Amino acid sequence: MSKVFLNKSKKDDINEIFADLTKKHPFNDHPRIITDSYGFERIRSLRQKGTSTIKGMINNFVSEADNVSLLPLTLKSDRFYEGMLFSAREVMRRMIILCGAYRLTLDKKYADKAWKEAQNVLENYGDWCKSGKLLDQNEMTTAFAIAFDWLYNYLSENQKILMCAAIYKTISYAEKVYSDANGRWNTKAANVGVICNSGVMLGALAVADEALWTHEEKNTIIYCARESFHSMLGYVNCYAPDSAWSEGLRYWQAATKSFVKFVTSVISACGKDYGLLTLEGFDKTGFFAAFMSGPAGSFCFGDTDRKETLINSNLSLLGYLFSDDIGKIRITGIKSADPLHAPPDLIDILFYKPEFEKTDISLPTDKCYEKAGIASMRRSWADKNSAFIGYSYFIWQMLTCAEIIPAPDCKSVILSKNGKK
Repeated sequence: MSKVFLNKSKKDDINEIFADLTKKHPFNDHPRIITDSYGFERIRSLRQKGTSTIKGMINNFVSEADNVSLLPLTLKSDRFYEGMLFSAREVMRRMIILCGAYRLTLDKKYADKAWKEAQNVLENYGDWCKSGKLLDQNEMTTAFAIAFDWLYNYLSENQKILMCAAIYKTISYAEKVYSDANGRWNTKAANVGVICNSGVMLGALAVADEALWTHEEKNTIIYCARESFHSMLGYVNCYAPDSAWSEGLRYWQAATKSFVKFVTSVISACGKDYGLLTLEGFDKTGFFAAFMSGPAGSFCFGDTDRKETLINSNLSLLGYLFSDDIGKIRITGIKSADPLHAPPDLIDILFYKPEFEKTDISLPTDKCYEKAGIASMRRSWADKNSAFIGYSYFIWQMLTCAEIIPAPDCKSVILSKNGKK
């Protein structure tokens, strides 16, 4: 793997990325976001020849897509605090399911419904690209990037133009944030920065080589992709040195979910990881979710609420990239219907490996993340009634990943035994 771009100029970095994008996709072929056509071909093969576990996961996914295709279109949330965020995340959830089912089955009914969702946003959500709410914009941009990319051969030229225009509006708004030395998600707020930078990069990779752009528009896309890449590197240093995320498991889930989309999209679109896979702590961060989950539920600390944070498909993707043992944790949880695991989704399926079904995994019963000030201890992994203790000594860093803020008067402790917290 190549070294992460830190010693080269930003201009050279992004020029290499887009040169590689053009080289790998000389005829502007799609998909390239998160996975490519081979990824979906592999799923079709596994549906026929895979184990009962993966066949069941795929068939359940298609059934879910059938259900989603019958739902009314996503309404724009009018709750003041949430803004468009709830709606944007629901649109993204539906786009992944519907567009993924279309790629898997080649049945246009899923693509038809996905386009109706996109059209509904374009016609009824106002100018969401300038809503001023950064998470809203970039979660919706991710949804549109995935839909544009996975539906590319289905969309008409006019539909492509409409979707490109929406993605470009958000990217052009991001240009203002990157140009501001104090731009919030350009420099601060860890999980927010990861989510927003990921949305910009996915949008850029999806549409950068379209023929409709003017020279100025193309330069804007390239500039924002460059800035998102380098801004992202500052945030994911939070995984160093030992793979923990000091904001807590809930925000680890959100940030890592976006970062793995970022990484897999860069690899799929350009054929290289540019050293992203060598970032300190990233290769082992999948284990963090396991160590922060006890027999009776997840360990909540920082400003997270007490709602359970379930282990999800992040582990399948991280297992695919780094270690079968991470993937084994996830598939073992799925097969046993462990209530601490979220139901399997398309990411679990796309990055499934048969090796994940083996059970020869052994983890230590205690783990201390010194920099993040977090530790967990348990008597046994196998016994669901065994004792578990989680302890946090430091408050999560509110605005920066550059330093940990010690707060001896702000401790979080959880104790569970016999299945109760």
